[in-house]
Amino acid sequence: MSSQDLEILRVFLNSPVLAKLVWALLIITILVIFKNEISELVKGIAEMEWLGGKLKWSKQRLTSPTDKEKMSRQAHIYWLGHDIMYTMDVIIRELGTAHIIHGFRVSIIHARAVQLDEYGDQLERLLSNLQAQSTALTREDRIKLLETLDDMRTQIGKQLNAAG
Repeated sequence: MSSQDLEILRVFLNSPVLAKLVWALLIITILVIFKNEISELVKGIAEMEWLGGKLKWSKQRLTSPTDKEKMSRQAHIYWLGHDIMYTMDVIIRELGTAHIIHGFRVSIIHARAVQLDEYGDQLERLLSNLQAQSTALTREDRIKLLETLDDMRTQIGKQLNAAG
């Protein structure tokens, strides 16, 4: 090494940049090593004062099976509505039968998951009829399907509103 290289190395080793880099690496190493312990400590904090302000957050967690079941039911209801609307959109846009079949299949899954079996049965009948049809859907077929799905959507909404 030349004297110039040694001088560059000496300046670098004595620089504040190296000190900052070492501190950053030390902090990252500590965080990685103790991540589980730090995570458990943070979970227990309900209030924190920082920079003159207070931060508060709820410690409520979805821990009971009934909370999780309620969230799951709500998700299935949302996706049932979404999938019926998707199927109606596909029919309006005159996309292929495969898209309509997909909409029926996923709607059936969500209807069954929330014990709306009468609508699941109705969707299965519509699906069977569609799969048995050998020709493309006519305009009248599409209108009839749209009316059926719209009525179904309305009835499901009324039933769910009545149930609370």
